[in-house]
Amino acid sequence: MAKILFLEDEKEIIKILDEFLGKEGHELISATNSPRALKLIMTRPDIDLAILDIRIPGMDGIAVLRKVKSLRKKKPPLLILTGSVAEVHFHDNLRKLKIKEEDILLKPIDLYRLLEQINRKLEK
Repeated sequence: MAKILFLEDEKEIIKILDEFLGKEGHELISATNSPRALKLIMTRPDIDLAILDIRIPGMDGIAVLRKVKSLRKKKPPLLILTGSVAEVHFHDNLRKLKIKEEDILLKPIDLYRLLEQINRKLEK
């Protein structure tokens, strides 16, 4: 069972993903804001994977990603969610942070594609 941190401000998406991943044997640890997600990533070495939504009010997912990469020595594997195709192809910040295009998923979330990506990341 993997512990998966999910940064998402839409509670309905959190609920759906929690139920889906729970049935697959994973535990979802949710954060609805970036400061909480950052605190969890920095203080919980048991987190196996983090899924970050880029567009979060306040400090966005990219800012969280930057902080994690600069502060935490052992970083959990990451997946990025976005509702914008433009961010997949043109977002310089993602490229600078060495996020691969295969690690970026578009909303609306295809749960089975997400599960494939989670399993791929956890196998590494």
